[in-house]
Amino acid sequence: MSTRTDERFSLTYPLAASPGMPWRRAGFSFLLTLLAISVFGASFAVGYARVHEGCILPGVDVAGVSLAGLDRPAAEAELRQVLPSLSSGQLVIDIGSAQQSVAYSDFGRDYDMKFMLDQALGVGRGPNFVEQLQEQLRVMINGAAVGPAVTWDNDELAQQVAEIALAAQSDPVNATVTRSNGRYI
Repeated sequence: MSTRTDERFSLTYPLAASPGMPWRRAGFSFLLTLLAISVFGASFAVGYARVHEGCILPGVDVAGVSLAGLDRPAAEAELRQVLPSLSSGQLVIDIGSAQQSVAYSDFGRDYDMKFMLDQALGVGRGPNFVEQLQEQLRVMINGAAVGPAVTWDNDELAQQVAEIALAAQSDPVNATVTRSNGRYI
């Protein structure tokens, strides 16, 4: 304890340290640090998103192909170059003793590029800066994978299958239907 003397009155009284002062300073310092970290995080999230605006974030892959830093047209070109074509091959339709095939290209089987690239471009771009920062950190640490999506013209496929079924149709003569090994006979 220290003392102080007031010379006007020649009184000596003890000078007590305020017990709340160190806690107030520590609390203020803590809040100021927390605010600074929050502002830094928000600035980082906004800046990181702006640097990669219109591009796929690093760490994002689509169907196993890394598209980091690519914009939509470049990412689609990369996917078309690397992924196998889905229009090659055929669907075999077996009706009775007849087999007919329909080429995948005949009913427009292809990757759903719009959907896959929308998903890839949406990674790390949350609705607010807190969610955006969380997503970006998660992608930077763990990466993110967008699975392949396939599309085709369902109406065209149904029409071709119906035509094949109609051509294979015959009048029943003493017919029975049985199921053997997962197939109807």
